[in-house]
Amino acid sequence: MAKTYNPRAVRVRIRSTFETVMALIVLLNFILVVFDLTYIPLRNFWLQGRVKITLIRLDRPVQIGSRQFESLAIPPGEAWQVPFVTVFSKYDRVKAIQPHRETMAYLGEVDELESHLSQMATTTGMANFEQRQRVEAILKDLRERSDRMIDTNPFQLANKTGTLERIKNLMRSRVFGSVNVSARESFRKFWSLPYLEEKGYEGELAFFNTRIRPLMETNYFRPIGENGEFVNNFNAIDFLFFLIFLPEFLLRTWWIGRSRADLNWPEAMLWRWYDIFLLIPFARFLRVIPTAIRLNKVGLLDLNAVQRQSTQGLVAAIAEDITEVVIVRVINQLQGVIRGGEIRNLLSGDGKSQFVDLNNINEIAEIAKLIIQVTVQKVLPKVKPDAEFFIQYSIKRAMAATPGYEALYKLPGMERMQQEMSQRMARQMYQTFSEIANGLIAEDSEFDNLLYKLVTNFQISFSTELQSGHSIDRLEALIVAFLEELKVSFSKNISDEDMEIILEQSRQLQLKNKPVLPPYTYE
Repeated sequence: MAKTYNPRAVRVRIRSTFETVMALIVLLNFILVVFDLTYIPLRNFWLQGRVKITLIRLDRPVQIGSRQFESLAIPPGEAWQVPFVTVFSKYDRVKAIQPHRETMAYLGEVDELESHLSQMATTTGMANFEQRQRVEAILKDLRERSDRMIDTNPFQLANKTGTLERIKNLMRSRVFGSVNVSARESFRKFWSLPYLEEKGYEGELAFFNTRIRPLMETNYFRPIGENGEFVNNFNAIDFLFFLIFLPEFLLRTWWIGRSRADLNWPEAMLWRWYDIFLLIPFARFLRVIPTAIRLNKVGLLDLNAVQRQSTQGLVAAIAEDITEVVIVRVINQLQGVIRGGEIRNLLSGDGKSQFVDLNNINEIAEIAKLIIQVTVQKVLPKVKPDAEFFIQYSIKRAMAATPGYEALYKLPGMERMQQEMSQRMARQMYQTFSEIANGLIAEDSEFDNLLYKLVTNFQISFSTELQSGHSIDRLEALIVAFLEELKVSFSKNISDEDMEIILEQSRQLQLKNKPVLPPYTYE
């Protein structure tokens, strides 16, 4: 069965593919940024070849597409290790790093010395004498170069003074067996023919080539630009990515501003604020933000757990303090209101209260009226049977307590008469009460006036009685003391409470009530 063409599905697939490709480009740029930022601190690690790529020669040519490649020039089946730094095509060029002429000349003299020592060991007579003279000259030059290296510190420009100290300590330990001696004297003795002949020049030069040479090779010269900082050609590489990110940012934000009526183009740029880090040439480490967000959107990275834990940790760190401050602030406000005599003014009704009357209505009287209406119209009809049974039972108990009731109760027909009489009296009493209550809630201005007068007089009388005999002062003091105890108890309890548990419970409740959202639409 032929598949039906769905334009919307095709657009979604194309958009998803585009987002994935752009996320991978952003990731590639971020990897290069991290490598560039860490290359200088880790240059010794790369340069010494500790990380290598292993290639294995195949017994037959390799076919890639339409081209055929011969095997590498290594024995079949054997491994060939390529230093990892060579894969980056000599990244020193990007950082404008050049071999330091002084240290390279020093190592060149050592190579020449090794060659002449080998020739001196295989010659005799006049040839041996000439080789010996040449070796003495080279050793003298090495001693002078060593003194100059100690005095001028050619490692300082590359911020590798520690490397020079490491070289000096290794030479001290090799020659004298201690680091508490002169480094200058150590180099002078090491580069002397009697010492090399005594110790054996093969072993000493092997020590130099394995321990000293790798440290000296890490030294470099790096020119300084007109801005006073080291030359860095990584800006040219990063500019290629800028030519991709800038049009993508402008077109994307333009489309967002065009498709959303509540956003204009500048506001849409703020909508995609994290992409701005891809366009600025400084603080490149902040590109971790757009990288993580884009990878999360295309499903290559799940940040939900990280976001939840980071948010929960932050909230847990401040929730206790904020909650305590808010509650203590509220209690302090209540204590201030009470100390200011607000309860006294409210009860007295003399107009001095700070509470504002917004609608010129006595809310207490209206509440009382509303409670009576609900009780009469809704509650009493529903409880009528139970109320009648209750009244009937009360009448029976009252009659049973009457003197001579037991003797009268034994007469024929009295039990039935007593039952009918109690039921009739209960029904009549409940009916009378209902009629009186319905009459109370009927539209009656006189009833409203009497109710308001009752509430007002009750308030005045209650306030007068409280103020007489200093009862109001005692009441205010007790309330203030109670609030103070409540404040102290709350501070102690919230300090003992585990905010992490509270937040986790809150998160679980949110997950239970979380609605199902539609699939993400790329913007």
